[in-house]
Amino acid sequence: INPGQAKEQYVSGDVSYRFSSSSLSSVYGRYDYDLNFKKTQRGQFGVRLGLCDDLSISGDFIHREPRVLFNSFFSIFDLKAVNEYELGADYILFPEVRAFVRGAYVKYSGDESFRYTFGIAHRYVSFTYRGSNGYAGELDNASIQATYPLFDNRLMPSVGLAYMTYRLDDASKREDGIAGTLGATLRPMSQLSFDVQGQWLRNKIVQNDVRLFGKVNFWFTTQI
Repeated sequence: INPGQAKEQYVSGDVSYRFSSSSLSSVYGRYDYDLNFKKTQRGQFGVRLGLCDDLSISGDFIHREPRVLFNSFFSIFDLKAVNEYELGADYILFPEVRAFVRGAYVKYSGDESFRYTFGIAHRYVSFTYRGSNGYAGELDNASIQATYPLFDNRLMPSVGLAYMTYRLDDASKREDGIAGTLGATLRPMSQLSFDVQGQWLRNKIVQNDVRLFGKVNFWFTTQI
C-alpha cells in the first residue's frame, strides 16, 4: 500500500465588532473554507448583548464539517456535518470575578446531544464544570486553571488540573481520568513571546502520557 500524500489547505477569516469600548454588546463571525474538498469546513456566528452593566447574554451558532485529511482513507466515507446552538449568560459578581453558564444543543445526523457548562473566573484563577449527554456519551469534567503575571507581565507561569468521568451509554461502565498542565510564557519584548507547556494525562488507556509543547510568536505591526 502506497497511500497518497495527506495535506490540508484552508482559507479562513474572522471578524468581531464591539459597539463601544465600554459596552458588553458585540458580534462575532468566522468562516473556514476547505480548498481541497471545495466546501465549507466551518461557519460560526455569535452575538453578545449587555442587558446591564453586570449582566450579558450570548448566543452562538456553529456549523462544522468533519476535519479529514485530503487523500486519507476516511475521505471516501459520507461524513455528516454537526450543528451547534448555544445560549449563555455572564454575570460580574465583583470587579474581577465573573460567573458564567452555557447550554448547547448539538445536532448530529439522526441524533442529538446536550452540553452544559458553568463556572466562575477571577483575573488569575478560574473553575469550570462541563457535562454532556446524549449521542456524544455522558461526560462530567471539573477543571481549575491559574496564572499569575510576574516582572511587569514579562513572565507568566500557569498551572491547570482537571478530573473527568465518562461513559458511552447507560450500559457502559463509567471510567475516569485526570490531567494536568504546567507552563509559562516569557515575553522579553512586546512583539516577541516564548511559550512552553508540559501536559500529563492518566486514564484507562494510558498510565502516564507526558507531552511537552513549545511555541514562538513574533507580531509584525504596521502603521499607516
